[in-house]
Amino acid sequence: ERLELKPSDPMAAGVRRVEADGLRVLGLIAWQQVDHAGARDYFEQALSIYREIGNRRYEAGTLNNLALVSLELGDTTEARGYYKPALRIFRQIGERRGELLVLGNLGVMFDQHGDYDQARRYYEQSLTARREIDDRSGECQALANLGLLFHNLGDDEAAWEHSQQAVRIAQSIGDRRWQAFALTNLGHTLVGLERPGEAIEVLQKAASIRQELGEHSLAMETLACLTRAYLAQGDSDSALACAEEILDYLKENTLDGADEPFKVYLTCYRALRANEDSRAQDVLAEAHRLLQERAAKIGDEELRRSFLENVTAHREVIEAWESR
Repeated sequence: ERLELKPSDPMAAGVRRVEADGLRVLGLIAWQQVDHAGARDYFEQALSIYREIGNRRYEAGTLNNLALVSLELGDTTEARGYYKPALRIFRQIGERRGELLVLGNLGVMFDQHGDYDQARRYYEQSLTARREIDDRSGECQALANLGLLFHNLGDDEAAWEHSQQAVRIAQSIGDRRWQAFALTNLGHTLVGLERPGEAIEVLQKAASIRQELGEHSLAMETLACLTRAYLAQGDSDSALACAEEILDYLKENTLDGADEPFKVYLTCYRALRANEDSRAQDVLAEAHRLLQERAAKIGDEELRRSFLENVTAHREVIEAWESR
């Protein structure tokens, strides 16, 4: 005999919660498989149910996930529309870790779009609060993010200090994913400090960890930094070998999930040019096309201008394209 449940029945709410949780997990799986459209569909279905049964904590968490998917799809305006209510709900229900998660993600969003003042404010808020609640993993993430931000601002001394702290924490808590991220940032910094030999050693370790973890698009980002280290050392042959590996990967894959995808393309272009390889112009053309596509999805005109002009790699892709 089939059990009929009324919407007001507590058991019905429990069944709907299980359904929503399943949809959320399917969304996370789709996201890990770089199926962003599928992830969005699952998260939207889960969000509707969480709202229906009044589960505000998971409503806010799913809004945060939808914001991340929107960013991967290049829609910054939509992402901000999800982050705002997620942050409000977490604060209303006193969910501190959720609030700090959103603050960190907002920092990443503004960082990747060249609004470094906003990004720094969010990162530093997150860092202070995570230290207050002794969240070592969150502290590591905030330090690593600040390390990359300071590098992009040209302050490699500050970048070195923050990245070193992040590496130490990641090692102490056994978080290999953030260890690889912090090591990659350390590699960026060492190249900036004109210490390419040390950078190569650090980056080879970071690339190995990312490959072991199956984070292939992130591994390409680390490999691109390794390419820049070889170029800085004057080793164009090794730089070309790294660029070849990246380009082989891009034949069948994308850089979805990478922090600085256009920097990867720009680095490959420069490695090819250094070796007088005719493919350089094709790589530059693809970088410019993808950059313009991504910029077109940014509804906020000021943020779009920041994305194109303030992010060094983006600006240099455009300059190289216009002077080709």
